[in-house]
Amino acid sequence: MKPEVIIFVPKAKRSAQANLAEFIELCKHKLSTFGTTLRFEDDIWDVSEWVESKGNNFAIRLRFSNWETAANKRAMEPMAEPFKSFAKAYVRYSHTLNQRTNYSNCLTALRALERALKESTGGCEPSDIRPDILNRAAQTLRESFKPGTAYNCGTELQSLNRLLCELRLVSVPSLWKSTIPAVTKGNNRVGQEFDELRMDKMPSPAAFYALADIYRNGTDAEDILVSSVCAVLCSAPSRIAEVVLLPSLCEVRQADKDSGAELYGLGWRPAKAGAPMVKYIVQPMHDVVQEALQRLRALSAPALELVDWYERNPTRLYLPPALEPLRGKPNLSMLEVASIVFVDDGKTHTSRAWQWVKSAEVPSLKIGTKRYVSFADVEAAILRLLPRGFPILDKEQGLKYSDALMVVRKQELDPAKVTYSCMFQPIEPHDINSRIATRPSLNLFTKHGFKEDDGSDIELTTHKFRHYLNSLALVNNMDQLDLARWSGRRNVSQNTAYDHVSDREVTQKLRLAYQGDAAAVGPVARLHKIALVPRDQFARLRVPTAHTTDYGYCIHDFTMLPCQQHQDCMNCDEQACIKGVDARKEANIRASRDETRLLLARAKEALHEGEYGADKWVVHQQMTLARLESLCTILDDPAVPEGAVIRLDDSPLQTAIERATQRKPIAATSLSVDTARPSKVEQ
Repeated sequence: MKPEVIIFVPKAKRSAQANLAEFIELCKHKLSTFGTTLRFEDDIWDVSEWVESKGNNFAIRLRFSNWETAANKRAMEPMAEPFKSFAKAYVRYSHTLNQRTNYSNCLTALRALERALKESTGGCEPSDIRPDILNRAAQTLRESFKPGTAYNCGTELQSLNRLLCELRLVSVPSLWKSTIPAVTKGNNRVGQEFDELRMDKMPSPAAFYALADIYRNGTDAEDILVSSVCAVLCSAPSRIAEVVLLPSLCEVRQADKDSGAELYGLGWRPAKAGAPMVKYIVQPMHDVVQEALQRLRALSAPALELVDWYERNPTRLYLPPALEPLRGKPNLSMLEVASIVFVDDGKTHTSRAWQWVKSAEVPSLKIGTKRYVSFADVEAAILRLLPRGFPILDKEQGLKYSDALMVVRKQELDPAKVTYSCMFQPIEPHDINSRIATRPSLNLFTKHGFKEDDGSDIELTTHKFRHYLNSLALVNNMDQLDLARWSGRRNVSQNTAYDHVSDREVTQKLRLAYQGDAAAVGPVARLHKIALVPRDQFARLRVPTAHTTDYGYCIHDFTMLPCQQHQDCMNCDEQACIKGVDARKEANIRASRDETRLLLARAKEALHEGEYGADKWVVHQQMTLARLESLCTILDDPAVPEGAVIRLDDSPLQTAIERATQRKPIAATSLSVDTARPSKVEQ
């Protein structure tokens, strides 16, 4: 349901406090965002029906707690007034204009701002917010969170201040900007910093070995679920929210039009508003994915039986045939309650049944020394546990619980708890991530005794598989557009965040081109293949190293000599480009060509007007344009394969050393000049 948008228009001459009071009244009484029945005075808002989190079924609550008690839900202390009312109004107003799916950063920024306001002014009046208070809040965020989280919260502060100024809710408006810097990765692919970032983004070898062992030898429900989901994640770059919402009938088999070979993929719905697609699985992973899906279906079978019952009988408690005589019984013993609620594993669950009765607030009656409950009350308590939105699991794709691939009985994933026999639950992203993260209580690696090679705990998230497969595809020259499609992205530029190809892999790619093992164009293609490179020939390697440039990669050996072209990369024979690897670099080449055309035209105009030195610029721009035109022709040539390494013929320009040598005067006594040929010595 889309809320009605009501724009607050302040009166220019009113004081900030008067505007603030009117703004709060508007948001409290006139906006319908989060529902007309929302109790504005409550310090915890349940906004589950208005804020959807992909793949998650848990309730979404906004807690207007202060900075000190934000992490302690049991001892929560609300923000102080009047800041609390402003914070609630701001959240409601901003959601009316721009519906969000996550309010964590927004609430964190508000808490930091309230704390800074208290420390600076001793009160909590929002109209007193000034740049120094905002800076203090930003400093608190920077000291308390990782750089990425702090930056995101800082941008929330900046947006909040902009609204305060636009609506004239502060006494001293300011064009404040967050002082928290963005996390920039840049194009650097060398050094310890890049290696650490790369290792942090991708699974370690120990994690892969551990998951393979758990996949083959794990017997618990959580072992089967997590290892099977990870197997699917290893087959195609995916988000965990997409995997947990796969339908049971997700497999797609087609015949290749050219070869006739069978293509195997999974019907997919990208999490970030992408169009439905088929994610094809690479051949070596076909059997693994098929087996993983079979294991997931077998694990879900008992829960799907419950789903089928509640779809047909939404107001009746599920009972197996043997327990049907208990239906409607006025007095159930705790042993009978245990047999209805929990799976029978051969143990008596009388004490657990009584604990459940108390936690579920089921009315009980004491007869003698024993307690009894009515079947109707037990039935009502169980039906309250039905997942929110049942029978629909995902509104966006219209997926029903009965069609889902992954559903389990309630508490089935926790070996320390007793599984429900009469209720089910969907699989959510945190069910997977929490079991491969570093929390000792749930971690499967700790449970099975797996560690990193250095003895540390294995740290893994489901998103690391996506980074790993993207980098693997880029190393093997997958086209940027194909990679974006395979990953379910709407924009090719989003590939950059997942590119962790190192300098060593770039260098190896260029070396293979020199050795004839990869496609190449230009002088690279004419070099002879070298079988081995002995140690004493290392100094004569043609590609000892490589680093990124705006157009491709520079293979100049900086250990021997600094750059002699002063970054005039296009006129350097040590500039190499790889077709189809980086769309941004190719765009830079074409932009440089267009710019050079303009510069050549201006140089010709200057030459025509007789400006000193214009003739040299005309020559330079002509040579540069000729090389750019040649390079673009090769890039546009369909006969040149994707991933081809391109180097143009030797540069027509002289290096700085060559030019300096020509400018140096030569003494007549030190050298005999052949008068039969013109001398190259410039005076």
